[in-house]
Amino acid sequence: MFVLASNLIKGLLFDVTNGREAAWSGHRWDTYANPYMAEQWAGEIADLKAASPLVVETPWFRQMYLGEWVIDSDKLVYRFNSDRNTFAELPTFHAGQWHYMLGVDLGYNDPTAFALCAYHDYDKTLYVLEAEKHPRLDVTSVAERIRGFQARYELDSIVIDGPTSRQSRKCVGDMSCKNRSKGPRFRFLCEEHLKLPKKKQDEVLAKWAEKNT
Repeated sequence: MFVLASNLIKGLLFDVTNGREAAWSGHRWDTYANPYMAEQWAGEIADLKAASPLVVETPWFRQMYLGEWVIDSDKLVYRFNSDRNTFAELPTFHAGQWHYMLGVDLGYNDPTAFALCAYHDYDKTLYVLEAEKHPRLDVTSVAERIRGFQARYELDSIVIDGPTSRQSRKCVGDMSCKNRSKGPRFRFLCEEHLKLPKKKQDEVLAKWAEKNT
């Protein structure tokens, strides 16, 4: 099996050629190891260096001429860098506040995805705090998971993207008090209405009763 180094540093080919698969023996050659092409390659590489001395440091050169597995970030859709794009904890600021947002991408056979993000008044960076996905969730199950996030974070906004706008609206509806058990007429109120004083709750119930009788 012959393999050329590329940007894919995961999978069987990478593991085999980097000694991670015990059942395989690996052999590695760079451009200089081919005696039949040595003179031609030497001239080509000399021309490349003359045009751009730093070419030897580029991922393209290291892949094509040295056979090294390195990532060419210019070829990636997402230019992820673990040193730049990961963090252990949110930074601390002496002023301003953190804002939390939840994004939901609805699915069913394809999993429903949840992404919890945060940003600060004095930091333009968007931090992804949590990301998860679950298959075969109905809208009620999605609403329950959203309430779980709400219990742990004071969310500034929730953005729900579904295959249809009707599905998104139904998910939001399942989080409202009218869908909590038998609805307001039996005093099953949503979290927002439960925070109201008793008098205000009674006004909500009276308004609901008037609308639905």
